Amino acid sequence: MKQNIAILGTSGKINKEVGKLLADKLGMHYLDYDEYIEYLALMPKREILKSNSKSDFKAYQVSKLDGLSDYENSLFALPSGICNTSSEVSIIAKGAYTIYLSKRRVCSKITSQCLLVLDTERYNTSDVIVDKIIEKLGEIYE
Repeated sequence: MKQNIAILGTSGKINKEVGKLLADKLGMHYLDYDEYIEYLALMPKREILKSNSKSDFKAYQVSKLDGLSDYENSLFALPSGICNTSSEVSIIAKGAYTIYLSKRRVCSKITSQCLLVLDTERYNTSDVIVDKIIEKLGEIYE
């Protein structure tokens, strides 16, 4: 049984807010992916971007996705640009239930690997989104 959860999709702000609330309610360790990358690189994201192109930075972020499976009972909030291909999502889905938050339609190759896809426009508060996720997780653990 997977023990980790990854929040993907929309801008980092909603992912982080939902991630922190959900981790708190489930008693999980919260990990912000941007902070994880900064920790690994030993420098702030803005410094990394100063010395690397955006495509090189994204490649670095993607190369570190496998490391998330080393964690247990953790919830990861990933930035919107990191998980927009099915191969990136499949790396995460190996070690975590993936929850995709979106304001728009998402490619079915990505969403087919996700436990749940939620339209953040429809469920417009973080509390409602968290409740929907907990409801879905309850179905799995029954």
